[in-house]
Amino acid sequence: MQKTREIIRRVCVAVLVVSVLALVFAMPSLSSYAASGKVNIGSTEAVGDSGYYEIKITLSDITLSAGKSIDIALEYNNIAFTVQKNTFSSALKNYITTSDSAINPYHIKLTAGSTTLRPSGEICTIYFKPNGTPAAAEYPINATVSGVSANVTAGYIKINCAHSYKLHSTVESSCTVGGYTLESCTKCGEYRQSGHKDPLGHNYQPIDTVAPTCTEYGYTVEECTRCKNRNKVEGASPIGHEYGLADYTVTPPTCTQQGYTEYACLRDGCEYTDRRDYVPTVAHTEGDIIVIDSTCRKHGSESVYCAVCGILMRDKILELVPHDFKDSVVEPTCMTPGYTYRKCGACDTVRREEQVDMIAHSYTSMIEREASCEIGGRIKYTCSCGNSYTEEIAAHGHSYVKESVIAPTEESDGMITYVCTECGDTRPQIVQGGGNTSANDRDDWDSHDVHLSNRPDKLSGRQTLLVNVTLVLACVSAVAITAILIKKTVTRFIKR
Repeated sequence: MQKTREIIRRVCVAVLVVSVLALVFAMPSLSSYAASGKVNIGSTEAVGDSGYYEIKITLSDITLSAGKSIDIALEYNNIAFTVQKNTFSSALKNYITTSDSAINPYHIKLTAGSTTLRPSGEICTIYFKPNGTPAAAEYPINATVSGVSANVTAGYIKINCAHSYKLHSTVESSCTVGGYTLESCTKCGEYRQSGHKDPLGHNYQPIDTVAPTCTEYGYTVEECTRCKNRNKVEGASPIGHEYGLADYTVTPPTCTQQGYTEYACLRDGCEYTDRRDYVPTVAHTEGDIIVIDSTCRKHGSESVYCAVCGILMRDKILELVPHDFKDSVVEPTCMTPGYTYRKCGACDTVRREEQVDMIAHSYTSMIEREASCEIGGRIKYTCSCGNSYTEEIAAHGHSYVKESVIAPTEESDGMITYVCTECGDTRPQIVQGGGNTSANDRDDWDSHDVHLSNRPDKLSGRQTLLVNVTLVLACVSAVAITAILIKKTVTRFIKR
């Protein structure tokens, strides 16, 4: 037991040592950079007011242990530049050093102090200025990083064209658009506009005059002599309608609309009419009485409508007429109650009335299984409607009588054999010999039948099944208890 415990302890120690070593080798060194460290050199193509090109340098996922450095060398061999100035992040200002502005490549060095430094984001901005007038192009700024392992993204400086323009064409001013001179660059072909002039404006002259009408203003039509654009100038005010007493139309009133007189404007081309002199509406005129007969399910009505406009003037609801029921009787059964079935011949309305209780079941019996000495029987009772139930018959037990007798002697036992008069089952009974039985007893065996108890020595089928099930449950319980004890023992052993 002690040896086994020692083996288990040594295995656990070995697993712990291997795990610690794997963790140590998997951790990055504090004096190195993360594998995902990045250095990004920005790009620029716009010149500020000072004429400088601004290049921004950003870092991400970088960690410097105390005293460690990152050195970024910027190389611009394709064109001559001069570094004018630098600006540094306020958080890193005391940790950055740079080389002389005339050195190419230009170095930017970031060194951690006495504690770990984790620079992130924009660390500095370098302001370049090209020497002379370089050609328009994109000039790459190559970068190399030393002292660390990092991915570098290089940038560029885009120099725009120093244009030299010449006259290309002249656009004269129009009525609405100003003129200008169009020039093109002799180096890159870019165009620009200069010498802008104001639009000339329209020169309108009247070409037509339209007189005012009853409702609209008069106006004058003008046209520009240069571009033919037309303009409408408002003139005299509307002159209003002119009505005459001879030109009118009278509309008489009805029961839904007022009457009125309509006067027409007398001016040529005007179709306006003015309605005046309104007359009140007249009373409705009753028409014939319209009768809709009632049924046993829907009310009828007597209605009067206006003979002119058709509006409802009076309406009377009529009473329902009684149902016309025809009765039929449904007799009760042992499954459903009886009732009187009433159906209207006019509307098919159905009612059930005079409910009668169900009648009792009428059962007939049939023996499904006869009872025997050891097994009970069953009787099934069935009604004509299909309803049924069963009744159990108890086993009536054995009825034993003496069948044969072998008398005991001084040397051997005797035996009496009993047989059941119902099923023929036999049962022996041993009688001890050796002279323990008197002659009177032997005579009694020979002359009388002996009736035994109905309880047999053998177990019945149901009793045998019960005994077997009990034994199986006991075995299962024993196995379960043994498994629990083994588990507790193993657990206690491991904990030690």
